[in-house]
Amino acid sequence: MGATLLLLHHSGKGETAQDYRGSSDIKASADACFKLTNIGPSNRIERLRIKPFKSRFLVEPELMLRYSDGVFTRETGGGSQRNTNVEKLEELLRDNPGVNSDEFEKLASTRGVSRNYARNWLKRGVQDGFVEFTKGPNNSKLHTWVGSRVSGEDETPF
Repeated sequence: MGATLLLLHHSGKGETAQDYRGSSDIKASADACFKLTNIGPSNRIERLRIKPFKSRFLVEPELMLRYSDGVFTRETGGGSQRNTNVEKLEELLRDNPGVNSDEFEKLASTRGVSRNYARNWLKRGVQDGFVEFTKGPNNSKLHTWVGSRVSGEDETPF
């Protein structure tokens, strides 16, 4: 009924249990699982990494936080502005008009965008009208950018 359940758990010590320890039912029954790692000094919280290891919906591949004076702020990554996933996918589709879904997902993974994110982005693009598809051979869908969407807008709409 709209409630969220949050479970905090320990990571494992073994090589195969780095994300969490305990029963495999934990991962199997969760909608999303994240590993929180302190990457600053071990004696205090300064920098944290939040990285998903399971998600039934789209999330960012990694979130870096800095803690100072009781406030968490998001690290945006150095001096150079890296492209958002949305910008990367828009550029890929503009550069590869008429690409089929499978090939688009493979191209997206070479740019660091997950297959599921790319797949859902294409579906949303068709629904919202900024991506057009035509039927290709063997029932494939060939996608083409038609535009009018603002880059970077609504980074995680799925």
